[in-house]
Amino acid sequence: MNSEEYFNVISHVKTFPTIPAVYHTLNAMLEDPETDIEKISSVIMLDPVLTSKLIKIANSSFFGFREKVTSIQKAVSLLGLNLVKNLVLSTSILSSFTGTKKNVDRTQLWRHSIGVAVASKFIGKDYSLSIAQSEELYTIGLLHDIGKIVTEQYFPKQYDEIINLLESNPSLFFWQAEQKVIGLTHAETGSLVVRNWNFEHKIVSVIQYHHAIDAGFEFITERERLFLSIIHLADYLIKRLNYGNNNKLSIEPLNLKVIGFLELKSTRIENYYIALQNIINNIDDFLLAHF
Repeated sequence: MNSEEYFNVISHVKTFPTIPAVYHTLNAMLEDPETDIEKISSVIMLDPVLTSKLIKIANSSFFGFREKVTSIQKAVSLLGLNLVKNLVLSTSILSSFTGTKKNVDRTQLWRHSIGVAVASKFIGKDYSLSIAQSEELYTIGLLHDIGKIVTEQYFPKQYDEIINLLESNPSLFFWQAEQKVIGLTHAETGSLVVRNWNFEHKIVSVIQYHHAIDAGFEFITERERLFLSIIHLADYLIKRLNYGNNNKLSIEPLNLKVIGFLELKSTRIENYYIALQNIINNIDDFLLAHF
């Protein structure tokens, strides 16, 4: 299958999981200043499975709340409205895709994605982002590798070829192997999927260019460059920490444009690395709560 054929198939697949109505409802509600915890909770409570998962997540050691959370109202109050929206998204996507392939560990893929989401939000604190913008970073981090899951589930033969190529050529990056096999990277595939899910242009663009930084800087806005740079840095650090990453795969070095744009010094990068070492210790408990 060449890239044009793959693009055409991806563009017309009708069986892709859809983002649940509750996510879009919450998104719309958060734009209304009159929205309160009670209104948000009443929407979530319409889905008992989602309700129980959010309460379980709120009680995970990742958040470290002193008091036990026993109601969705308390969970929403402690977690915050924007974070709850993103937790609804991650929980929904995790339950939508079902993997059975022996060479694919979905838990590892999601460890990496949630690690990048958490790291992006953490790094974003140093760049004067609003709470809403920090949550956008979390969303992008969560979705940045969704293209890998799509290819694995819908194009298993091509995914096998990518894995085999990486095993025989360990110096290749994952996206380079994808280009050789199907002509499109998981970043490009992922951007098609999130566009189909009606995410805003900023999220689509950052996902599309997270392995093509130089090209991205040519075509996106200043704010999108900041988001792209933070995602790239977070992806790099989480891979260095070997969190959800196959340690046999090569780690792509930090892009020079990102280093310049974020004004990164080696000491600052290492400080992020050390801080994230401590943070990810609790992410496994957070991830287990999703399943």
